[in-house]
Amino acid sequence: ALCAAVHFVAPPRPAPQSSDGWLQPRLQSGWNLPALDAPLRALRGRRFDTVHIFRLGLMPVWQHLETALGVAAARVVLDLDDIESRAHFREVKQQGLACGRLGIFRELAEGVKLRRAENRAGAEVDRLLVCSQDDRRLLERRIAPEKLRVTPNGARFPEVLPPRPAATDTRLLFLGSLFYAPNQHSVRWLLAEILPVIRKRHGRPAELAIVGRRPPDWLHRLAQESGAKLHADVPAVAPFYEDADVVLAPIRSGGGTRIKIIEAFGFGRPVISTRIGAEGLDVVDGESILFAETPDEFAAALGRLVGEPGLYARIADNARRLVDDHYSAAAFARNMLAAHAP
Repeated sequence: ALCAAVHFVAPPRPAPQSSDGWLQPRLQSGWNLPALDAPLRALRGRRFDTVHIFRLGLMPVWQHLETALGVAAARVVLDLDDIESRAHFREVKQQGLACGRLGIFRELAEGVKLRRAENRAGAEVDRLLVCSQDDRRLLERRIAPEKLRVTPNGARFPEVLPPRPAATDTRLLFLGSLFYAPNQHSVRWLLAEILPVIRKRHGRPAELAIVGRRPPDWLHRLAQESGAKLHADVPAVAPFYEDADVVLAPIRSGGGTRIKIIEAFGFGRPVISTRIGAEGLDVVDGESILFAETPDEFAAALGRLVGEPGLYARIADNARRLVDDHYSAAAFARNMLAAHAP
């Protein structure tokens, strides 16, 4: 066992902005750190074999535990599930002038703060985990390469592939956290531009299901107007993968590797994605995925999958083998244990 005991501590309420908080990125500046002292007092003076910090935003918590409670560790590991600065700069580019000239300046400054925080964290920790070779290549320009370890994301999926649904229509699926801005941009593009082209060019009816947590009010309205079905805060996503023919990932911003693509592969459902959407995954266009960058390309890719059963089967089979080898829960566990090895 990795852990002798597990304790959950509720995060404290955000603290008011301090004077030095303006120098930190937003994801690090809202912690009410003194409020952690009481619930974590049992850790005072403790020394651990490893401290695993999940994502950049929790670095101030670890630094406070060191200085205020005297907590120490033989090895400090920071898990960067995403390169926050890259994702933020992409989001600024995606929004463009919609946030105003002053807003663009403010958000570009935020991206610089994130990059500096990544650099500081890379200097302080002993190991830094990233989820793809792409992320490693990006960070090794500014962080000591010997500290970097690649630990690909993983997901759980059925051992036996569910059968493809027998239906006269084509069932499409978009799945993701709907409070996350890159997913909101993607689903808006999907409903406003991609889906109409698919329905115009496709030879049979195409139904779209949108599944995710905390969708904004405008998405409820837009989905209804577009004839799509929105499923919010569902208890399980497996039934939606099983009911889908094809999964769409029209992602144009954000970062990291998309769990939804790994899950779709695991359920044997072909994916049509932008290149950014599949970034960091060891996929090959036409073999384990189909790439598309415009509404016309999404419609053409869907037409190929529906019209060429052999292509559909080949992509589904290759994608499933890929996740079995590299992105399964078992593969993730092996990679994580290796990353924490002395």
